[in-house]
Amino acid sequence: MNQEKRLEIDKKIMLVTRTFLEHPGSMESISKRTKIPASSVQRYLNDKRIIELLDRDTYDRIQALIRINTTAARSKGGYVSSKNNIAIKDNDGKFIGSIRK
Repeated sequence: MNQEKRLEIDKKIMLVTRTFLEHPGSMESISKRTKIPASSVQRYLNDKRIIELLDRDTYDRIQALIRINTTAARSKGGYVSSKNNIAIKDNDGKFIGSIRK
């Protein structure tokens, strides 16, 4: 990778990192704020170059916030799913799918 491309990526990593630390929301919300695609936001927030550009503590804090966001999103998704769907079970009471309410 040439130096110019590396500097461009480093700038984006710094922008995404700063935005995420100021507004620790979803990848989509960071994407909207920075105008960088959500898939790239996720890649930049998991990039080990954050350690080189900033420090290990910042990288660890970002990873912890991502884990918290992931847990909250899964919980919210489960709640919404159970609110909008009816669980279907077989004769033994084992979950086999769901249908929309």
